Amino acid sequence: MATANDIISRAAKRINVLAGEEALGAAEAVDALQSLNDMLFGFGPKGIQYVHTTLTATDTVNFPDEQLRNVMLML
Repeated sequence: MATANDIISRAAKRINVLAGEEALGAAEAVDALQSLNDMLFGFGPKGIQYVHTTLTATDTVNFPDEQLRNVMLML
């Protein structure tokens, strides 16, 4: 299981915003977390059967492990 921070960090590294063991700054991390929450809340209206509650940075993302990569890529 991955936390919201794990997904955000992987997404930032994927698009070369972060390198190696770098971390996002506080303001960027807050923005990224809001984007992740917005994206996940948007699934229901698009017909994707998923119930979402607002995540904090350390909350576990409640997607099956095999789908976490897809969430990261969408972010």
